[in-house]
Amino acid sequence: LYGHVCLAQSIQGYIKTKGRMVNGKVVHGVGLSGVTIRIKGVNVVMSGKGGKFRILLPENHIKEIIYIELISKPGYELIDRDILNRPIVYNPNTPLTIVMEEESILAEERLAIEKKLRRALLLYLENSEREIQESDFTVQEKNRKLQELYNRQSSQERLINDMVNQYGKYDYDAMSMFD
Repeated sequence: LYGHVCLAQSIQGYIKTKGRMVNGKVVHGVGLSGVTIRIKGVNVVMSGKGGKFRILLPENHIKEIIYIELISKPGYELIDRDILNRPIVYNPNTPLTIVMEEESILAEERLAIEKKLRRALLLYLENSEREIQESDFTVQEKNRKLQELYNRQSSQERLINDMVNQYGKYDYDAMSMFD
């Protein structure tokens, strides 16, 4: 009797800001209303109160894979940009969580992270230079070691940029040990 009933599936989700660590405590992200979400082959929906959304899939949608084409809210940046156009396996029992943040807050955080990393790198460079200069190495050995130190600086510049981007995306709400 029930074998011929075709029920439309739905995807439930939640869009929020990222959680962050403030003075050693996790400050949880908050839901974002008014975010536009478009899944390939499905109508556009907007997140409602508290950031919740529900997308009804067409009855002929049999796969448990979706592709998100668009997640947008003016003044906000999507934290995990890779979520767009990649296959997402959804589970009707687990809401899809999407994290966004205000562009101005992200810019401030990135600048603070970069400032901290650059200061640490500068301190490391100064200490390393001093150790080399005060060592018993010959002048040639000192020059070689200093050149090696400076050559590592360029790769550390790339590392700083990578770290700033990664730390800026970190959502402390995702850490279950703090919940």
